Formats: sequence, C-alpha cells, structure tokens
Amino acid sequence: MVNAVLRRILREGWPDIDSIKRKNKHDSIAYSLPVWLVSKLKEEYGEERAQAIFESLLVRNKASIRVTNLSRKEEIKALLEATDSPLAATGLVKEQGHFAGHDLFAEGAITIQDESSQLVAPTLDLQGDEQVLDACAAPGGKTAHMASYLTSGKVTALDLYNHKLDLIQENAERLGVADRVQTQKLDARKVHEFFGRDSFDKILVDAPCSGIGLLRRKPDIKYNKETADFMSLQEIQLEILGSVCQTLRKGGIITYSTCTIVSEENFQVVEAFLESHPEFEQVKLEHECKDILKDGCILITPELYGSDGFFISQFRKISE
Repeated sequence: MVNAVLRRILREGWPDIDSIKRKNKHDSIAYSLPVWLVSKLKEEYGEERAQAIFESLLVRNKASIRVTNLSRKEEIKALLEATDSPLAATGLVKEQGHFAGHDLFAEGAITIQDESSQLVAPTLDLQGDEQVLDACAAPGGKTAHMASYLTSGKVTALDLYNHKLDLIQENAERLGVADRVQTQKLDARKVHEFFGRDSFDKILVDAPCSGIGLLRRKPDIKYNKETADFMSLQEIQLEILGSVCQTLRKGGIITYSTCTIVSEENFQVVEAFLESHPEFEQVKLEHECKDILKDGCILITPELYGSDGFFISQFRKISE
C-alpha cells in the first residue's frame, strides 16, 4: 500500500493543496491539524486569529527558564546569552537551548518553566506565612515557585501517583524549597474528605486539561483528543474546584489555571463555578500585557508571544 502511494507521487507529483475547496480541510492539511480542531479554534477565535494560531504552531518553541533569584537575573542572562521574557518577570528565553545539563540548573539557580506558567504563582500574592494547597501539583514547577515566596508557610502538594510525588520533592530539593513543601498522595476531587474547613489560605488548581495550548511542544495531543473530551474534562475540573473550595478560609483565594485555550475548560468553568458557589466572587487579574486579558482572566494564545497557550482565573471566598 505504502509503495503504491509512493509510486503514484513519483508519477503524478504531490497533490496541489490549493485545489482543496473546503477551507477547514485545506487548513487541516496545511497546518497538520485535525479538521475538528481547525473548526473549533475558528469558532473560538474567528478566521483571522485562528490562522495566526495555526501558523504559530509550525514555529519551533523557544527555550524558556525561570530564574529563582531575581538579583542574579542579569548575570544569568549574560551567561546564557538569553533575553528577558516579555510575559514573566522571572523568565528568560532563547531561540533554542538545553538547560537541564547546565551547572545553573544543577545548583537551582534556574529551572525549566514556560513563560506562561510562570505567571501563575504571582497571582496568589503570597506574603510568606500562608498555608497553600497545590491540588494538582506534578511535576512541581509551580509548587516550587509558590514555595519560593514563603518563609514560615507551607505548600501541600497533591498527586495521585508516588513517582510523581517523588518528582515534586526532587524538584523542591534542587530549588532549595523542600522545607516549605509537603507532598501528599490524594485525589484532588477528595480534598474535602481529608482536610477540614479553613485548612488553607490560598489554593492553586492547575487543573488536568486537554493541553491544547501545548500543541507546539506536544503535537501528539491533537491525535489523542476529540471535542467530547472538553466536556468530560470540565466535569473533572469542576469536581476539583468543588472539593478544594470547602477547605479554604473566608477571604482566601483560589487560582484556577489550565494549559488549554478552549472555552469549555476555561471561561465556562469560571461561570459554572461562580453560579454554583455564591460564597465566591471572581477576582479580576491584571497584567501589563493587555492583549492577554479577557473578562477578568488571563488568556494567552500561542501566537501572541510564542509561549504555551495558557489560561488563569481567580476566585475569592467572601462568605461561609
């Protein structure tokens, strides 16, 4: 079969993609995306912006790191010949690079973390003494970032699997924050069964999601997802929020984030959570890059800054 196809190509040449009249089918082939995803992103963002997103997915992703001590940022930037991230104050980027083998990585001066992801921990405005829950913590990049803001406080980091908890702990040790991180094997949907009321001052739900924002780095995602997954994931995301919110003190904050750019897992989750939990209000997020702000949330699509697609929202508990 393969040989027959190859012989036909040799005989007739490659088919002309411009001869394909159906626009979504044309774009599916041109950008190596399934038709359902082409259609979905056009529905979400319109033809012009969707095309920009498609084109950005063909560009190699930048190498991105987080500097763990901002006082060394200029020194490290010079050593690595990197540039400042336009999104994250802690971030440096290069067109390409392998940082995991660098001495700076081994000593914990830098860690590999996408620019978009680096925006999550600062939204919690940690003051140092809080009890923080990281409900879906592996591999632990955001756990360590949050812990770096703490002094007497602690991050309780949850995951379902022991090997992932080990990874979180190893990451925390390398970055010098292990004394502020406690791991716990627990399903985030059952947090309220294990922890009591008022257990936490701040909570991060970096929810399991479709990962559509990661297509540049993980192209296999487009082949193992379908539209039905968005709603089934939304159900899980709301279950997690519904559980963890019961352990938050009055006045406390929940940051909800995903690495996807579809509304079912983002804005619809925000709306559904607020509708079913009147004891919470939405907190309007701000950023100097105004093009990533939408309806009080942060929404970063891959074409804007060449980073991962990402979503961040926040809630405050205003009553019991």
